[in-house]
Amino acid sequence: MPKYGWELSYVMSNADDRLKVFILHARADAGFAGQVEAFLHEAGYSASNGVQSADVVVFVLSDASGRSAECIREAQEASRLGKSIAPVLPQPLREPAPGGIAQRGLIRFYIDPAAPNSGFFDGQKRLIDTLEACAEDVVMARQRVHAGRSDLDALNKELRKARDEIEQIKRSARDQQRRQAPRPAPPDLPPIYYDRPPRRGPRIPWLRGGFLLLVGAWVVGFFVSDTVSDGTRAIAANAATWATDLYGASDPPKQRTVLAEDFTPERDAFAAAAGANVRDYPLTTGNLLVELPARSPLAINGRVMIQGEWWFRVTLPDQRVGFVHQSTVAWGSPPAPPATQAPNITAVDPAVAAAAGRAGAKIRTSPSRSARVIVRVASGAALTITGKRRIGEHWWYRVRTAEGQEGFARDDVLTAPGGGTLSL
Repeated sequence: MPKYGWELSYVMSNADDRLKVFILHARADAGFAGQVEAFLHEAGYSASNGVQSADVVVFVLSDASGRSAECIREAQEASRLGKSIAPVLPQPLREPAPGGIAQRGLIRFYIDPAAPNSGFFDGQKRLIDTLEACAEDVVMARQRVHAGRSDLDALNKELRKARDEIEQIKRSARDQQRRQAPRPAPPDLPPIYYDRPPRRGPRIPWLRGGFLLLVGAWVVGFFVSDTVSDGTRAIAANAATWATDLYGASDPPKQRTVLAEDFTPERDAFAAAAGANVRDYPLTTGNLLVELPARSPLAINGRVMIQGEWWFRVTLPDQRVGFVHQSTVAWGSPPAPPATQAPNITAVDPAVAAAAGRAGAKIRTSPSRSARVIVRVASGAALTITGKRRIGEHWWYRVRTAEGQEGFARDDVLTAPGGGTLSL
């Protein structure tokens, strides 16, 4: 039976007012949960290490999690604690969803013709909208808690003030009783004991003070002598050498573990005409290890599918292991430059500035979603529109990146510079 689990993204300190998200999923859905964790981290959300400390629970609802008693129990605990639950579906369910979850709005990350706003891209937008709606409720609740804490602090301050006043009254009463108490009669002693003047001058005898001065002078002379100074320097040098040997050499950074299947291609693999970015993780948000120029040979020995696209595991000449996207790999021989000319393209003169949308933009070789991806640019990347063509309900624009690469992008992945709707 699959077990429940969760993905911990990068816990963000100094962000007490940010929404904390807990991803609940079965072990069989760990790959999809990793993708959700990746784009939530990219969107700036904080991760929680449990249902109790989370503000929102994202439940990866599948046949495996629906049969998991642990997942259902965790979801019921979240409902009992009043947590907001956002159920997401990576694929269609073959079994009916649990009653409590089925009543909530399901976010489909697969394309369902019968359900509007379905698919991976629309699912991301719906999940972000759901989290933003929950964030407003969480902020209001935190403000109420803060106001309650302020009132409690004021009451504690008044209580401490009252306790201090009571203690002052008690001290005054004790002093008053002490002053009113009768004094005992002095003993019957000769007058000389009453007339002795108080002692004046230093308390330490001269002999004792001189001895302490001699001891201090000997200690100072011992530590400033050449023999002791040389010995102290030798001890400090040895300690510095030991610390350098122990802490000087830092271990190389550990790469994140990725479960990829072994794969040996039957044909030679090369970097495409636009080159290939080798990353330490099969996502565009992974750290860039090296930028390979066009026609560079690729030593492919594994692959993993992320969001319906292949990422190939490669070994670099320095024995580091990384991943390249399928769009940056050419097979058999070095690829030719991508063709950006297509029929019925209306030139845009002068060129118009644009930017990639919130989820970035894929630049393709022709105005079609089935065309090969030349490069994927990050959110907010600057683009220049040089042509356009209407296909169906969308406009396809011929764009040029800041690096000089040209291709086509659809209107729903582009915005005006600085945000807003793009209009030509």
